Amino acid sequence: MKTLRILGTRGVPAAHGGFETFAEYLSLYLVSQGWRVVVYCQDDGVGPVFEDTWQGVERVHIPVAQRRPQGHHRV
Repeated sequence: MKTLRILGTRGVPAAHGGFETFAEYLSLYLVSQGWRVVVYCQDDGVGPVFEDTWQGVERVHIPVAQRRPQGHHRV
């Protein structure tokens, strides 16, 4: 079985922009063609990494704590 892993996305299903939409459509198409597709999804917050499946697409959820850029201060 062929495998595709997609990195650098907020995740699927798409909720943010063009790259996520592309990743969603490509993932669903390839799964329908018998590929194994793994999408690494960035989640806001903290906690453990966890995995699930969405419409045949394997998802690895990676929590990321939001940080402000250095040098910027809240006023």
